[in-house]
Amino acid sequence: MTIPNQASKHRKHQIATLQAGRGLACLIIMLYHNVGNYFPFGGNDPLTLFFRFGPSGLLFFFVLSGHIITHVHWDDLGQPRQALMYIRKRFLRIYPFYWVILSGMVALYALLPAFGKPSDRDAWNIISSYSLFLPTPMTPVVPVAWTLFHEILFYSVFALCILHKRIGLSVLIMWIAGSLLSIVDADPDFYVNFYFSRYHLMFGMGMLVCLQLRYDYFKINGFLFAFAGCLIFAVSAMDDDYFAYLNLVAHDLLYGLGSAFAILGFVTLEQAGRLHISRPLIVMGDASYCMYLTHWPLFSLMVKIAGFSHLANYLPVEAIYGVTSVIVVLLGVALHFWLEKPSIAVARLIFRKAVALGGYLGRPAG
Repeated sequence: MTIPNQASKHRKHQIATLQAGRGLACLIIMLYHNVGNYFPFGGNDPLTLFFRFGPSGLLFFFVLSGHIITHVHWDDLGQPRQALMYIRKRFLRIYPFYWVILSGMVALYALLPAFGKPSDRDAWNIISSYSLFLPTPMTPVVPVAWTLFHEILFYSVFALCILHKRIGLSVLIMWIAGSLLSIVDADPDFYVNFYFSRYHLMFGMGMLVCLQLRYDYFKINGFLFAFAGCLIFAVSAMDDDYFAYLNLVAHDLLYGLGSAFAILGFVTLEQAGRLHISRPLIVMGDASYCMYLTHWPLFSLMVKIAGFSHLANYLPVEAIYGVTSVIVVLLGVALHFWLEKPSIAVARLIFRKAVALGGYLGRPAG
């Protein structure tokens, strides 16, 4: 799950390594989802086998989210005056563009019911999908948005830390501890599983990475941690793809640990001037939120175009998979500039107008 990028005026907080990682993780998720359009999940096709590890990109996003929110807002802890600014930033980076995509899909499914599932037209599911803080057992109208529910929950807990540092950190620690206990004693209840999901451990890992980078508790070898993180991630992916010795929980924890080590190592190398990231990777990272939200409907459209034009009669399915993947990545980057950034700009302008109007109405008469 990709998390949205920071505002442009906070570029001083942006680390190129993290942007590149964001883009690559999103690409892994996209390729994984596109495999299901052309090859049966659970089959023995080479691409199907290889991309079984695709959901690992979501674990990287959760770790990255924990790191970035802590990195940008650590100095805001215990500063309640910063709470509204924090909420504004988080709202602007998640909701405006997401609501554009969601509204388009709601309209599509209302006009052409055959394109969606009954749950896509369910009133409560639509309300839940718009809110991102009222989870339901149903799949959100934008399927990949399930990760955003966890993001909003993390943002909410972190907001408590801004409002009151001691109370907020106590809640945060208890929340992470409860999520840790869920690994040992999983509850079948959907809501317990949601609020104390093992995915929240990834936020904690990201926060610890940020604190290590910030305070340098112990000296580390950037190359060693980067290599170890990639190795842990790769070993888990290989087992996920071909051997299946480990269960799902073990895989998730290893992906999280590998992501945390890799972030710690690569950021250390970048800060030491030993690593430079190419511009295309940074651009893909900037566009990752747009790519994440749009790739599902775009792939669905590509599948319908490929079927209507009988491309399988002229090209091998692997070629169709590759071509559609490239097209959707390029469209995702283009929509980042054409739609995502303008939608955020409009929302930011509305906020400013509302604040100015509120100030005007709040002035004493006379």
